Amino acid sequence: MKRNMIISASSLNTFGSCERMFNFGTIMSLSPKNQNEKSDKMIKGSLMHKLLELHYTLKFINVELGEIIIKVMDFGRFYGQSKFPTLSEENIENVVRTYKEYALHYKFENYIVDNYSGKPAVEIPFAKVLFEDDEIRLIVEGIIDFLGSNNSASVVMDHKTGTSEPYLLDNQFQLYACVADKEYVIVNRILFGEKVNSPYKFQRVAYKYSDEMKKSFINAIITKAKRIDTSFRKGYFEPNFSACRNYNHPCAFYEICTQEEKYWPAVISTSFEEKEPFNPMKDKESIEDVVKAMSV
Repeated sequence: MKRNMIISASSLNTFGSCERMFNFGTIMSLSPKNQNEKSDKMIKGSLMHKLLELHYTLKFINVELGEIIIKVMDFGRFYGQSKFPTLSEENIENVVRTYKEYALHYKFENYIVDNYSGKPAVEIPFAKVLFEDDEIRLIVEGIIDFLGSNNSASVVMDHKTGTSEPYLLDNQFQLYACVADKEYVIVNRILFGEKVNSPYKFQRVAYKYSDEMKKSFINAIITKAKRIDTSFRKGYFEPNFSACRNYNHPCAFYEICTQEEKYWPAVISTSFEEKEPFNPMKDKESIEDVVKAMSV
């Protein structure tokens, strides 16, 4: 039976950095006990995504901007308190105020959200077959924040609330361009905590991906996917010790990786939370229906 590999862009990036880190974090689904709860920054990012989803949904049905801002701010306070009880009122208000600044900053923006099966094309889950041969079918999955266009181009827009430089996530953006068959990806930087007059706050960075670039990127993903398939079937993931101090400063799995394998269970039970292991190689006859239902 043909093997179906279902995987995300971030997991592919991790595998490229260190196969063993991919095994611990993605396959075994381990997380350090002291990092089990989401940080306030991550939660604020999730809340901002919900506010922008509502913002562009209301724009899609031509609600006036002033009314949009009021509705989204009211929703943000309610949703933040009910969905994220660990997030302080001050942090929720920071997200809501930042949203208002964003909406007013781009009150004359010319980006129009696409019509996706009668709904606005925002926060769209996708699963798409990127490669297939006689043995393996590679399916990439994720969520696209925004599909739309401006006066001159059809684009994917990805909202980023962190301070990382956009180029560090280039593989993720290339994947979105390939999946959505778009030439441009716009990185929509929000940046909590930055002053309103910061040159980076509400900055939009455009990346252009030609057909040749997308073809090369897909070939690179296929190569990684075949290596994952081989490693998974052999039950062995090669460590890359040169990446230990360069990724996560240091890698979250350094404590396990530097031990002999016979000691791994003891270290894991002491220092890590274990979730249900992830199997990227799935034999499901219904996978075609899943892909059809989720494909953009």
